[in-house]
Amino acid sequence: MAVCAALRSFLGSRSNVIRLAYRYVNPQQLAPVLSVLPQNTFGNSPPARDYAVKTRSNKKVWRWFKFSGDLVEREPIDNDAIKNYFRDVPEIKNLSPEAQRIFSLGFADRIEKKEHEIYDMLEKIISSLGPDASLEKKIARATLRIRCMKIHVHKFWKDKRSKSDLNERIAKRRKWLKQLKKLDRERFIWICQQLKLYYCPVPRYQYFPLSRKGRRKKAARKKYFALKIEKIVALHTIYYIFTESIMITNQQSFFLSLTFT
Repeated sequence: MAVCAALRSFLGSRSNVIRLAYRYVNPQQLAPVLSVLPQNTFGNSPPARDYAVKTRSNKKVWRWFKFSGDLVEREPIDNDAIKNYFRDVPEIKNLSPEAQRIFSLGFADRIEKKEHEIYDMLEKIISSLGPDASLEKKIARATLRIRCMKIHVHKFWKDKRSKSDLNERIAKRRKWLKQLKKLDRERFIWICQQLKLYYCPVPRYQYFPLSRKGRRKKAARKKYFALKIEKIVALHTIYYIFTESIMITNQQSFFLSLTFT
């Protein structure tokens, strides 16, 4: 144990001792000796390269886009559904299930799946509101794109160009929702229910988070204004009482002058 203590004082941690021992001694001879020694023989060594531990989490990315107004994320696609441009072909129904899978979304690429989702959204809008619902079509396309980009930004959180593009698209969709709300409120409520959105307007004043000194100043300012209002109310009551007393004395003097005359 004295040798271990000397090695500990000279080399430091257990990992350094083991590293040097493996360098100068045959590992097959050294392994059974090190397995017998207790773990705290050379002291509890800290984990190597503490500075390289990844501490960043991707949870912050989702907080940045809470103002988007999406109540749900992108819904999963049914891979057994037939592609939109093969739905009107009657011969597909007569094929075997293995042959029908070729025309399903399971064999579609990313662009075809996105086109299928857009087609479903636009078909629902046209069947309910007619072909002239241009704002609703824009909002539906933007919603699908925003939900796709959210997944990408969550996965690649260092892609700053995609973040800025996502912010721009959210702002455009908010502008279109505002226009639709002014034009027709019923259609605005319908599109929000179908796409599971809520309209969150931009706040009129955006304040940065206050520091401790700023919070103290804010509390002092509130106290100052409250005290100022109390004093003004007290002065108003005193003035009202004083004017009432003056009016009463003037009336009394007027009646006295009438009696003497």
